[in-house]
Amino acid sequence: IQPVSMDAAAPMDALWPTAAPLSMAPNVPVAETPSNTAFPRFALSPWGSFARSIHSPAPAQLADQVDRLGGLNEWIGTAGVRLEYAFTPRLAVITGLQYSNKGRLQGTIRSSPEVNTDYAVSGSYLEVPLSMKYEFPQAGKTFYVRSGVLVQFNARAGSDRVVMHDHGLKEMSTLALSSSSVGVALDLGAGVRFRLGRGIGLFIEPSYQYALSPVVKNPAFDRLPYNPRIHSFGLCTGLTFQFGSR
Repeated sequence: IQPVSMDAAAPMDALWPTAAPLSMAPNVPVAETPSNTAFPRFALSPWGSFARSIHSPAPAQLADQVDRLGGLNEWIGTAGVRLEYAFTPRLAVITGLQYSNKGRLQGTIRSSPEVNTDYAVSGSYLEVPLSMKYEFPQAGKTFYVRSGVLVQFNARAGSDRVVMHDHGLKEMSTLALSSSSVGVALDLGAGVRFRLGRGIGLFIEPSYQYALSPVVKNPAFDRLPYNPRIHSFGLCTGLTFQFGSR
């Protein structure tokens, strides 16, 4: 074995070659799918409510004409099913079907010695909600607001009627409210939904509705002594079943 010559003039790099410099290129993270892009698209909510119905104008303005007029300003109830479709995790559209009792209008108003009008209106409606909903998610619960309209149809077609008697002219005019008589009401609400389990929640919601059309929606009967609009304040609760995540 021959010894290696240690020439003092030889550069140190020749004896111990240096390693290649490390690359300083930045690490590119692997693209990940955000978890919030997957959310339930549909929700089905059976619900019910209690509300206070108020007729406007108030019947007190006709106190000197009222013979018998009952059923006004009652506690009422509504039950139905909502169907929601979510465009984003926060924004959804609501529709569905519900049955509502807005407070009956029953009795007689005597507007003159010769003219009196008999009311037999149940205040029962089939309603289709059309509204938008915006949510504010929190840990374990979700706050939300919604606004829209209710399309209202008379639920007791034929049995709801108004009869006007003119004893001076010996005439009697009868108007039977049909199911095709359509009204519209503003529908506002705000509430909170609590998560009970995967895809299941319980919601509580105060709401307000104001009719944009009067109880009797017939321009031919424009001589009615009393044709109020109904507005109501309510508190509803129900279950929400979410599905269709994508």
